Amino acid sequence: PWRGAIYVWDTSTGTGTRAVIITNAPSSNLHVRVTDDLRQIVSFGAYSTTISALDPMLIKWCDSEDYTQWTAAETNNAGSKRLDNGTEIVLVVPSGGRFVVVTDKAVYTMSRSNDDYIFAFDTYGESIRPAGPNCGYDMNGVVIYMGIGQFIAFSGIIETIPCDVLSFIFTEDTARGFLGINWLQSAKIFCGRNKTNNDLIWFYCSADSDEIDRCVGYCTEPGNTHWWLG
Repeated sequence: PWRGAIYVWDTSTGTGTRAVIITNAPSSNLHVRVTDDLRQIVSFGAYSTTISALDPMLIKWCDSEDYTQWTAAETNNAGSKRLDNGTEIVLVVPSGGRFVVVTDKAVYTMSRSNDDYIFAFDTYGESIRPAGPNCGYDMNGVVIYMGIGQFIAFSGIIETIPCDVLSFIFTEDTARGFLGINWLQSAKIFCGRNKTNNDLIWFYCSADSDEIDRCVGYCTEPGNTHWWLG
């Protein structure tokens, strides 16, 4: 729930009962994920009680199996961490048992440390800003995402992916048939996978549209990598 609260719905009460805000959870959040192992809710870009506002670089997580306990103590494994390179967490992608976290300036990973109840954070250097909160996908351990003007692959190192259709996607020039992107609608950019052809597909709003009307695909098949437009 982008910039919203975190809700819980008890399925045992039936569809006549509405979801409710989770007690003690951050009241506003940029991104929300759940760990696979200890089932902890993680808020990326969480509300900070210190500044009484959303902190776009703050990460908070609840105790394992207890989504109402967000205050760190010796008796639980709740906690928090504030990243320092950038001004906003833009993209979070689960990848190989960890989270790849991309701010507007850098790439981090968030993974379990040797102590199962503590997260370790590593930074891998600076990168361009992701195009939106849903613009990335884990492709067999490699996180690929659309950046502002480029496509990026992260596999432990940050690499730019050669793309021969960049001008059509990012440049608005109707006389030459280049549509560009409506950056006011960047939150609608969405990346998905076509498993049949090993394609990644980004859906986006072109410069003259407020709704998704274009897509670009990247075939990742070894020996047959290529880009296509739609």
